[in-house]
Formats: sequence, C-alpha cells, structure tokens
Amino acid sequence: MATPHLANIADCVEWISSLWQILLPSPGATFMELDKHVVRSVLRREARQSLSLNGNNGGVISNDLVEVELRAAYERILASAPTFSSIPIDFIADMREDEHPLLLHARDGIASPLTPRPVLARATLLLRIATGITQNLLVDANQLDQLGFWLDGLAMRQGIVNENSEIPQDRSDFYMDCAIASEDFEKIYSSGNTTRASLMANSRTKIHLLSQAERVIQWGFSS
Repeated sequence: MATPHLANIADCVEWISSLWQILLPSPGATFMELDKHVVRSVLRREARQSLSLNGNNGGVISNDLVEVELRAAYERILASAPTFSSIPIDFIADMREDEHPLLLHARDGIASPLTPRPVLARATLLLRIATGITQNLLVDANQLDQLGFWLDGLAMRQGIVNENSEIPQDRSDFYMDCAIASEDFEKIYSSGNTTRASLMANSRTKIHLLSQAERVIQWGFSS
C-alpha cells in the first residue's frame, strides 16, 4: 500500500490493480504484458521526435500524424523481427489509449513525490530488467532448469507456501492468487468500503497477496 498520510484510497486501489494486471505472465514471454507497454511508450516518443525533427505540419504534431508514423515503424520492425507480430499493430498505433499508470508514475521526476508510486513503479521496471538479464545469463549457461531447488526454498522462506507439495508445476500459477486478490480488492472498495479501516477490516482483503511482489521471481525464473 502507499503511505497513509498522503495517498488517496482510490489511487491505491487503482495502482494495485494496474500493477498486477501488467505483471500477467505470458507463455514463452514472461513479461509480455509489461514489455508491450514499454515498447509502445518508446515508439510513441520516437515518433514524436521524428515528426518534430522533420518539421511536420508546422510543428503541430497531432495524434493522427503520430499514428501514421507508428504504423510505418511497426511495419519496419516486423520486416526485421517477425515475432513482433505478437504485439498487435492496433495496440501500438492507437493513440486513444492512455499510457499504463506504471509508466506514467515511473517518469514522475518530482524530487519529493506525494506518494511512493513513482518509486514503486521504477522498482517494478528494475525488477523486470534484472530478472530478464539474469534469465538470459542462465539460459546461455544452460542452467535455467536447474533452479528448482532454489526457487522451492525461496517460496518456503518468503511464506508463499507452507511446504513443497504446494508448489505448482507451472510456477506462473502463483500469479493467479494475486490477480484474484486484486480483483476482490477492487470489488470490496466498489461495494462501499472506501476508508482504509474498512478495507483492512474486510475478511476478503488479502494484503499479504496484494503486496507479495516476490512471487514474480517464481515465474520470472521458471524454465
């Protein structure tokens, strides 16, 4: 949760929901949901810079111009990297879609932010980068499938499971507990529990799951 003295409850609920949505694991590309948002953000920035440097439309850069630029960039990328087709062109080019809250907060450069969300957002991106780099090193060393004993022990020590028999064969199943807890959290808030005390007092609120980001390691390093 964000700090109690400044964080708005509605913002906390929105932040937790958006965080677990973007951490959704994908088969063959563990962080695809997060990665595609990062890629779109980078391409949007590059498109605007390109249009600005080329002096398009007298310096007025409309969303329509950016969309044309994005569609052209998408085709160029697809020509050299066909697997990029796993990210739909409409997702990349549709300028009506706002950027994900995690990326918006990560770019917040205020020296003394009113809530911890900018720090949490940047920490999430760093977690993805560190996990990805480490996973690549393990794959190159042909050791990724040798981590079971370590991940099992980690799950026990971090309180994710009580015993090894509770560890699923597919470690991405660990995500579902957090996703369901996040959905329940939104429903509890929407049902009228709009104060911190009422949210915490509700028996369906599972703060230990909502805050258990260490679970990401379990499916981030799984082979």
